[in-house]
Amino acid sequence: MNCAGIIWQRIFSCQGSVINLSITQYSCAMRIVFGWNNFRIRSYQPFELGVTSNPDAGFTIELRQSYFHFFWIPFFGLGKKWAIRKEGKLYELPAVYEPVVAAYKHGVKSPWYTYLGPLLILAGGLSFWGYSEYQEYRYRQNAISYFKRNNAVLEAQLRQLSDKDIITLNELTENFWDSKPLYAKVEKVNGDVVTVTPVSAVSNKPMDVEDSYNRLGMQTASLDISLAQLLAAFPKKYDSSSGRAILQYGRPLLNNERNYLVKEVVRHFGPILGDRGTGSYGITGISMALYNAGWPAVVSAVKTLEGSIDWSESIGMEVPGGQTEWSYSLELRGRNYKTNDHYKFLLTLTDSTNNVHQYEIDGVNMEKTIREL
Repeated sequence: MNCAGIIWQRIFSCQGSVINLSITQYSCAMRIVFGWNNFRIRSYQPFELGVTSNPDAGFTIELRQSYFHFFWIPFFGLGKKWAIRKEGKLYELPAVYEPVVAAYKHGVKSPWYTYLGPLLILAGGLSFWGYSEYQEYRYRQNAISYFKRNNAVLEAQLRQLSDKDIITLNELTENFWDSKPLYAKVEKVNGDVVTVTPVSAVSNKPMDVEDSYNRLGMQTASLDISLAQLLAAFPKKYDSSSGRAILQYGRPLLNNERNYLVKEVVRHFGPILGDRGTGSYGITGISMALYNAGWPAVVSAVKTLEGSIDWSESIGMEVPGGQTEWSYSLELRGRNYKTNDHYKFLLTLTDSTNNVHQYEIDGVNMEKTIREL
């Protein structure tokens, strides 16, 4: 129906007088409904109001609340009016009775649900605000948890450095987010002293970094860094991991009066697994997308350390090398996973030179850390 107009609902009449208790504006095209109506607040016997002395007058007098509605939800009051109910029908109160009952109208307040619309809007707004605050809280807690897990992995990697590791450093300047990373290839570890060779690369791709080291490493002088300095050169608090607050963690790691942050430790000269952070999980199990930025390999074993996931279908999968997070090469799939369960498993890869590499993957749903052992 294509129409727009006013519905006048003629509810009842008395002695030729019609009481229009409800008027609804509507538009069939836009389906917007509004108007006014009324409901009973209180009912009186006529003798209670002094209208008659007969206790059985055969009718009652009602005080009714008029209100504006939007989609039939009351939004605000339009005043009170009197009506007579007789034999189930409503009639206008004769004008002669108005002065008699007028005093009783002022003592009756409008019910709260006369303003149900604004109250619903307020409740909806508060609910949305509360939900947004809760989501913000959850996001922050998850971010803090992720930050702590990554910190734990980085610290463990620094305490177990080998000559296959390359440390990624960022120079700490006012605009350090735009600074190009510098790489420190670990040559040897002697107690608390780590000998490294600084290397710059044309890109941050692991294979490019390896190539730069292979070509330029012999021409660059090595230097010693204390392990304590390395362990101090990354943020320890989530609120200090960005902005100017991060400047306090800079350390002169390369003896050149410049401050650096330790960004990550990557074990090179083999597969280099990274996490795309995508995948799926649910009643059918879990799958996670990883990528291999290093040498090609094959999944030779998967061992569950915590949880009950069966990863056996991933064994034997090929893992091409030189990948980026935009072209992942490995989709691990497991059965028997329940949403929000914690998992930890040991992934074993065998590279193209038959060397074995093991990775501990620890997480919940898609939030996980990957640590090469």
